[in-house]
Amino acid sequence: MSVVGGCPEYRAEDYPTVANRHDARGLMYSDTSWYAWETVESYPDAAANLADVREAIATCPAYQYPGGVEIQQTVVAEQFAGDDSLLVRVRRGASTDYMVVVRVGGLVATVMYSQGPEADARDLATAMAARLR
Repeated sequence: MSVVGGCPEYRAEDYPTVANRHDARGLMYSDTSWYAWETVESYPDAAANLADVREAIATCPAYQYPGGVEIQQTVVAEQFAGDDSLLVRVRRGASTDYMVVVRVGGLVATVMYSQGPEADARDLATAMAARLR
């Protein structure tokens, strides 16, 4: 899952683990007040993939998305679920979403959680880790 689509400084070739991905699956969850998009990927070196994700966010903490929307990404928590994890606050114009990334073994699950509270995103990480085990 690209965390920096539209960032002019992002170059996919700088993040080699994506090319080594074995498999990926995506699901969407929703109810009347929120939605979440989850991608589960398998990697021969999933720890290196999380290092790539961290580097991508550090490279593009703020940028203007094509169409003029300002994007700001801030890592607000790390290593709180699974073998490794990230909680990223993503501000897109006036909306605030969260990206939750959890690694367990060779699997990396990423959820984009739309307009929900940060506490719910943290709880989601714990559930994601349990499901990946």
